[in-house]
Amino acid sequence: MKKILLLLIIIIGILILIVGCTEKHFNQIMNEGKIAVERGDYETAKEKFNLATFEKRDNKEAKALLNQASNVIEGKQLESEGYFKEAKNMYDNINNIDSQYNKIKIEGKHLSLNMSKELEKEDESREFLKELKRCALDVKNLLADLEANNLNEHINKDLENIVDNIEYYSNTK
Repeated sequence: MKKILLLLIIIIGILILIVGCTEKHFNQIMNEGKIAVERGDYETAKEKFNLATFEKRDNKEAKALLNQASNVIEGKQLESEGYFKEAKNMYDNINNIDSQYNKIKIEGKHLSLNMSKELEKEDESREFLKELKRCALDVKNLLADLEANNLNEHINKDLENIVDNIEYYSNTK
């Protein structure tokens, strides 16, 4: 009976040590992931948070930070490929992932704002090109009219309007 009791105490002691070491290791990995985030190294952060989810599969914070880091990485990849709208969506999704650590959320908001500015520039460029195309078609039509009807005075006035429009759009860029 004493042997069984002693064996039971030893087993419980070993289990306590193992659980304690696992908790310490988990916290260390999480801290390393957060340090990587502070450096802007989201690849390393993702690796660390992934390891932490293996240590504690049910830990919501580790899963949340892993998903947030993954979104930053994927968003930056999309951004580098010129997919600004998709990148912005990835960055916006970061804030929908609940976590206690806010550094990645703050970075997500910053990156999303930058994508909004890029999308605005794309829209302005697209509008400018539409207007330029319209002006070019007007010039083409006016030249055809000039050849057909010899309408110099009318053409000169319309050409001045077109040049004024082009200068206006050029100055707004």
